[in-house]
Amino acid sequence: MENQPISIASASIYELLLLIQKQRIVIDLPLNEWLNAATVEADINVLDMSYDIAREAAMLPLHHGDPLDRVIVASALYHHTLLASVDSQFPSFEKLQGKLINGKDNTV
Repeated sequence: MENQPISIASASIYELLLLIQKQRIVIDLPLNEWLNAATVEADINVLDMSYDIAREAAMLPLHHGDPLDRVIVASALYHHTLLASVDSQFPSFEKLQGKLINGKDNTV
């Protein structure tokens, strides 16, 4: 997992866009310009949802009821990458053991 590009699941972008739409997050640029700056210009790789990720998400234990959060977990697992999240339910996923940066103690 060394030297991997920083990535974000497309499900995370969708959730962020909902927060912007609900005005819970305010951005200072037009949406498309902001998205381009936050991903392409920042060299952030977007992990699109695929058949394999959807299947992985559906097969995860039901520790988390939010389907988009399950897609985020599945995206990290499918791409064999670390997952940074403060979601309190993510440590319950055994498959994330050693792959989760939880924000509390910054350990994997």
